Amino acid sequence: MVVDTIDPDTKGKPRAMWVSGISGNSWVGKQVEVWTQDGVQESYPEQADADKVVVLEMSEVEGADLEADEALSNALTDLSTQDILSVKMLSFDIDSDEWLVQLSKVGTESGEVEKFVPDSK
Repeated sequence: MVVDTIDPDTKGKPRAMWVSGISGNSWVGKQVEVWTQDGVQESYPEQADADKVVVLEMSEVEGADLEADEALSNALTDLSTQDILSVKMLSFDIDSDEWLVQLSKVGTESGEVEKFVPDSK
């Protein structure tokens, strides 16, 4: 599942797509760019076969042991939900040595999830 970030200026749902045909690596928490092949089924979430997936570089966070994608991956794998989630905010607090991950449930009015992730590998 690839979910776009939420645009705070709009109240619409972010774009979400089930992408199949991806092999090997774990993509949870990664920021990716996806090219599709053979068209897109326009249900919600959309569905498509991947032609190519590229992991985008995220900035290194000063003072953090984890990379941002690792913190996000840890938060997502700790959750037991079937909801489609979009990242609202991802920040590192050097004083508490933990990450704050704020996620929004797509398609629900009050659906927000906040997760604190210890900064340790």
